Amino acid sequence: LSMKTLLSLATLATVALSTACVIDASDGHRGGRGYGDYGDETTETPTGNTTASPTPVLVEVDTNAKLEADPGDGVGVFAEYGAGGKWHLFWACDTNQTKRECEYQVRVRPAAGTVSNAVDDAGKAVSTVNGEISLRRTIGTKNDGVRFEAPAGGVITVEVTLDGKAENVLFFFVQDGKLNGGFEGNLTNPIKLQGKTP
Repeated sequence: LSMKTLLSLATLATVALSTACVIDASDGHRGGRGYGDYGDETTETPTGNTTASPTPVLVEVDTNAKLEADPGDGVGVFAEYGAGGKWHLFWACDTNQTKRECEYQVRVRPAAGTVSNAVDDAGKAVSTVNGEISLRRTIGTKNDGVRFEAPAGGVITVEVTLDGKAENVLFFFVQDGKLNGGFEGNLTNPIKLQGKTP
């Protein structure tokens, strides 16, 4: 491991419970969280987002920064932004630990304009209604996601439930070269995202 990676692991150890978040020299990231079988009373509560918020926080996402999540090893929603208004949202499940699947319901709406050219990670078209994306996906040991375009430099609002609950959702993005901008507190759900450069 490089010194930068070791420093990142130490810094982000409190962010990840059972899946390491790693920032390496190539600006790649590993993120996610395995928090056990959240369906029973012995569940460990994630420290990311604990309640849904009617006032979404606005975060800036670094342009062209990439994220990685090991399929089946942690739970989370990951946001990437590419120049020109190109977005990639993807989500992962902790099936390797829980032996259960995760049901995600994802809604994306731009503050202005519409979402266009939406396709899932398998390349299949995703329908939009009134310029928004609304989809429900059940996943296990494979990640899933959606790629789409929205007005360059504009704000999108992402609202997600995991197994019908907003409080189980953890968001990950790169801001100022750091996972979640180095912020370790609670993030809102929904959350507003804006690309760093148009």
